[in-house]
Amino acid sequence: MSLASIRPAAELPGDPSRLHFFYSHGHPVRPRDYEDTLECWHVQVTYGVSADECDDELAEGTDGDGTPAAPQSGSEIGEIILYRLRAYTGHNRWEAADAHSGDLETIASAVLADNGHDYNDAFDETIESFGDLLVLDRVRLDKAWRGFGLGPYCAAEAIRRLSGGCCAVAAYPGMSEYPDNQDEATEVSRDEAVGKIAALWESIGFHRFQHGVWLLDTALKEPGERLEERRADLEALLAAYQAHRLASADTSPDPVPATAAQPVPSVGAPRSAPDPVTRWDTPASADGLSGAATLTDLRALLHRWRRDRAGAPVRGRAAVLPAHRNPGTGPG
Repeated sequence: MSLASIRPAAELPGDPSRLHFFYSHGHPVRPRDYEDTLECWHVQVTYGVSADECDDELAEGTDGDGTPAAPQSGSEIGEIILYRLRAYTGHNRWEAADAHSGDLETIASAVLADNGHDYNDAFDETIESFGDLLVLDRVRLDKAWRGFGLGPYCAAEAIRRLSGGCCAVAAYPGMSEYPDNQDEATEVSRDEAVGKIAALWESIGFHRFQHGVWLLDTALKEPGERLEERRADLEALLAAYQAHRLASADTSPDPVPATAAQPVPSVGAPRSAPDPVTRWDTPASADGLSGAATLTDLRALLHRWRRDRAGAPVRGRAAVLPAHRNPGTGPG
């Protein structure tokens, strides 16, 4: 079952194969309250890692094909939050969930017996194995990365790595973001949003349980099969993205030369004023060889020099060329 993306790959803000997951969980050396029963795991989704040295997509404004530049390496583009509700810790698991949030209490009430420790009959009929309960609480991606089917893929990868020792994964689909004016979030719009989120979770192996809670059975083959399908979707998205990049590069116009070639003056053409850019090192006016910028100037200079040698010097121009007198000539 392929999960079709809503947006075309051309709108991706970067290479989806560079997404990276960082897992973290912190606790004091001496657990307090319910910290030994309820563990919070945070998965940071970044674009590459900050140690990346080679990044041919990064640019100050846009990529070479005119699309917006890719995010900076190591920048966060999303997060996943999960909770592990441990069994056999001596604490009441329902109380631990209730002390944390209303959503966790809803999930605990749907799966636990009245004593707050054991699973209820409905859960035992659905999930045959026994162990801890992993709760998928939140999956968030920046808006630029939404609509490509990446949310379910990221969630499935995180579940794959954190569900060891858990008999099931629970989720309670709800609106993760509300409009600025929450009055605009009508009951119909909320139901539509919840339905879309539930469909995404179903694509990675969740099934409707009760009281709005969905369960994924970790003992079944289905979660692994759904993960492989989502990985195939990622490969297809990557291929479409790369094809778009290649097509954009092929149709990009050739760069325009920075300066045009200067025309070469023909012999005998009138001398024009030196160009301030290309002739910045040539004086505007000069005498002698330094002022001979064209073949015509050289010919005129040679003509005057020959007249000087013939005994008809030009007044005021005796210093046109350095004197090369024969021995015995000239004053003295």
